[in-house]
Amino acid sequence: NSALQAVGVAAAVRDREGQPVVYCGVGDGTTQQGEYLEAVGEAVRRRLPVLFVVQDNRYAISTPTAGSTFFSLPSGRARDFLGLPIEEVDGRDPATAFDRLGQAVAAMRADRAPRLLVFSVERLSSHTSADDQRIYRDADELARAELAGDPVRNLRQGLLAAGVAEAKLAAIEAELVAAVAEAQAAALAGSEPAASVTAKAAVPAELVQAASESSPAADAAPLTIREALNGVLRERLAHDERVVVYGQDIADPKGDVFGVTRGLSAEFPQRVFNAPLTESTIVGTGI
Repeated sequence: NSALQAVGVAAAVRDREGQPVVYCGVGDGTTQQGEYLEAVGEAVRRRLPVLFVVQDNRYAISTPTAGSTFFSLPSGRARDFLGLPIEEVDGRDPATAFDRLGQAVAAMRADRAPRLLVFSVERLSSHTSADDQRIYRDADELARAELAGDPVRNLRQGLLAAGVAEAKLAAIEAELVAAVAEAQAAALAGSEPAASVTAKAAVPAELVQAASESSPAADAAPLTIREALNGVLRERLAHDERVVVYGQDIADPKGDVFGVTRGLSAEFPQRVFNAPLTESTIVGTGI
């Protein structure tokens, strides 16, 4: 669902100044959710600047994901998905990962197209406090993960090898620990959240005032419901550039199963258009 919302945000910001990039990060298990697969497909179809990042630690809770994802197939690692190249990144190496991520973002800002990065990482602890990974991961695997899989430890070792003083690293670490402790204390000292019974936005006055409604002339021909709906949509499209009509089978020549939108895509081609046959994508993009 969040992936589809990212696609919707990317569609909204695609042409704004500043060339923003929308980020969507998930774990390897989540990539097999239908909404995620739909989101990647929509980003590819509409060429949206969404940076899809997958943290591949090879487990979805206790289920091994090797050979069971779109990037890890029974035949081996895939090179692309829906025509979108899959870029493999070693997430255990922060310096390399930083460079690769920067290159991807720079490229997206230039061509406004999506990117898909799969970071190989280690899961350094159990999935949750209700999980014990020692049951399904052998001791040797866990030892290797602890020894070489912690990107923070790897970064520290790399900085020391590059000549950064141990005292400087210790000072940085102490500063970060203090910042986290301060944030934790502030959160715990905060007031309990209060329930809101007025969270629903008020309906604009012009939508509920009878005086703002127009009535047909006395000698006007009667309208069917379809004709009335079509007229309202045409009027709103003509007078409010924020209005977009997006759904299945609504474009001309059919113009909706019942003809409600007939003629509108011809008159407003950039704002009335068909969606792919993916209901979750329509909802996510709408959000």
